[in-house]
Amino acid sequence: MKVSLLLLVLLASGFIGQPVSVAQNATEAPAKEPDAFRQENNQKRAQNPDGLLFTAAFKDNQKQFHPGETLKLELSFATSTPKTYALDNASYDRSGRLEIDTFVVDRPDSVVDPLYDYFHSVFFGFMGGGLHGIGEITNKPQLITAELNEWMRFDKPGRYRLYVVSHRVGKMKKGGDPYHSSGVVAVSNVVEFEILPFDKKWATQKLNEALTVLSKPDVDHHPSCRTLRFLGTTAAASEMIKRFRGDDLACEFELGFGLIGSPQRDYVIREMESVLSSPQQPVISRFVSTLALLKVARQRPPLPPYPDGNEEQIKLWNAQLKEQRSAYEQLQLDYVRQLLTAVPSKEPGARAAALQTLIDYDWLLSAEDFAQARGLFASLSEVFSRLPLTAQIRLLESRWKAFAGPAMLPVLRAILKEPGTDRAQYDQKELRTIALTRLAELSPDEGRRIILEEIRHPTLRMNASVLRSLPDETLPEFDNLLATKLEETRGPNATGDTDVITTLIERYATDSILPRVKAVFDVPGVGKWSCTPQADLLAYFLRVDPASGGEYLNKAVAARGEGFSRCYTFVLVQVAQRHMSREIEDAALLSLDDDDTEVVAQAARIIQEHGGADAESALWRRMEKLNEATQNQPSIEQSLVAALTHSQGWVATPEKLKRLLALCRVEGNRHEVEQLIATWRPDIYVTLNASDGEPVSMAVGHYQVNSVDALKQKLLQFPSGTVFRWSAMALGRSGPKAQQLFDEMKSYVEQHGMKLERVSEPVDQ
Repeated sequence: MKVSLLLLVLLASGFIGQPVSVAQNATEAPAKEPDAFRQENNQKRAQNPDGLLFTAAFKDNQKQFHPGETLKLELSFATSTPKTYALDNASYDRSGRLEIDTFVVDRPDSVVDPLYDYFHSVFFGFMGGGLHGIGEITNKPQLITAELNEWMRFDKPGRYRLYVVSHRVGKMKKGGDPYHSSGVVAVSNVVEFEILPFDKKWATQKLNEALTVLSKPDVDHHPSCRTLRFLGTTAAASEMIKRFRGDDLACEFELGFGLIGSPQRDYVIREMESVLSSPQQPVISRFVSTLALLKVARQRPPLPPYPDGNEEQIKLWNAQLKEQRSAYEQLQLDYVRQLLTAVPSKEPGARAAALQTLIDYDWLLSAEDFAQARGLFASLSEVFSRLPLTAQIRLLESRWKAFAGPAMLPVLRAILKEPGTDRAQYDQKELRTIALTRLAELSPDEGRRIILEEIRHPTLRMNASVLRSLPDETLPEFDNLLATKLEETRGPNATGDTDVITTLIERYATDSILPRVKAVFDVPGVGKWSCTPQADLLAYFLRVDPASGGEYLNKAVAARGEGFSRCYTFVLVQVAQRHMSREIEDAALLSLDDDDTEVVAQAARIIQEHGGADAESALWRRMEKLNEATQNQPSIEQSLVAALTHSQGWVATPEKLKRLLALCRVEGNRHEVEQLIATWRPDIYVTLNASDGEPVSMAVGHYQVNSVDALKQKLLQFPSGTVFRWSAMALGRSGPKAQQLFDEMKSYVEQHGMKLERVSEPVDQ
């Protein structure tokens, strides 16, 4: 009965009467398309180093994300073969890490690089840096978190897959030193995830949460600014523009990148342009440069990759580059002019930021614009305190001449009276230091009085650099105070800052306290001090008692091994920076024959920077000895080559360079000397400052000098009859300074039997 029922079912199904084989059924079924993305991943993973385990997964195994939500990808590294691989654990953002990891996605046309215009821009270039460490990979997984939003913006909902190609891994060499590993490529598994459709309610909630945190003054704002950066809505863009004002450095970085990477670019450009003249909106320099970048990227296609090898294409590419830069600078100028007109109507805080921006961009302004801006700079004193501490420091340090004057005296006095807070202790000390420096320039007597008061003060309230700045050779009235303070910094109940006391002793103390200072120095003794105070006291000994100072210095260079610091590797340089003397040069000449490459390097540097012409022969003898050695010593040879070719005490003529080339055994050094021979020419290069026409940089040939007097001294080392050629660039409005400097140098060289010819007129950029 059961069999008959089964037959009826089979007949009704059509299975009986139609011979079917399993093979035939499989053949007729639709075949699956090959998964090219997974195949590619499998092929690459098959090339992974043996024993290395590299996987990727989203944090907490999350699979779905809202548009603008942070995608935290965890990269896991482990190995089944210990002592084999090293890992670079860099985890800072894209500006530092750049392309150490590459993310490969299966839908590249649906993904946007939010920072493409920044990192492929001819206007900004790349940023670098950040902290990282190298360590051995073990069998215990090490996790690195990468926020995918840094590299990819997902504007389209749907399912995605990706894998990671990492260059973090290195194969350790024999000896197991992870810091000298050779790089390898590692490829992760494929990770699947989904970008959900846009949810306005979710986006609004996240925005409100971020704004709540940002409204609180004493909390970390950085995560909330990062939320705004990635959120991608017009509301988030509006908040970023409002907060892009320079009063929070961590947020400024995030907000700037957030505006560049926003999918609402047209809205961002319109809003940024509209608030330039707003009385309430502070407009910082980066606001202007970011807006100009966005606008030029909207108006012009990006430059193609640099065309290697094809001369015509290179010429065309350079022409396009010039056009791009010109368009970018013109946009900046247009925005700065708009800001210039708006300054008087801006509220105090916004006016302070606008004036700072005008000072930063003074090089770009025409003479007429600059005259108008210069008239506004004097009003900076009225709103200076509204600027963030870091902005105040920068303006006082590097842009002081733009607004210096008696009107700033009350501002500087107010800074020095500020009690300070623990939160900004470092910045406030920096600000007090530069404020006192500028006050002393405007009112020398008042500045001197305050510096003397600070030296007497029991605690340091500013950096020692300003305390050392008095013109006095010594301050005998402080001898006993400084000796007592030094004694109080030692022993079980030590008080005070040793580094500060020793630097003031080095700068001002007389020989009357020499026995007391020696008594302190001898316990614990030369070579057992920290490097900075030891260098201070050695410089003091050399100044007040050269004979004993020289003995101490030689002992410091020889102080090596267990129980000693490693100060010997740079003690000569440290002491010379404080007080150069014949004893230091003698010690450097002796150290040229040292077995330690670091000691030879510092000795060569001392001779390069301070040695007279008589020291040149010692370098040549050491170079000849090195050439005759059985083994190459690349680092020593490099130090000697640098000293012989860049010394401040003589000129490396083509004849000397050819002699040096014959002695070089290291290919890199030979190439460097060959380049110097090929390009040797006594041209004088000068770059002048935008705001005051003072020299920013100066060089004669390949020799860099740091002052007009140093340039004159260098010129005298050239043979009589030398014809120098003058090439000057004046950034912005240098006024008559360029011509004045040329006339001065022309008269000087002619007085010494040489000539100076102009090869290019000063160029205003």
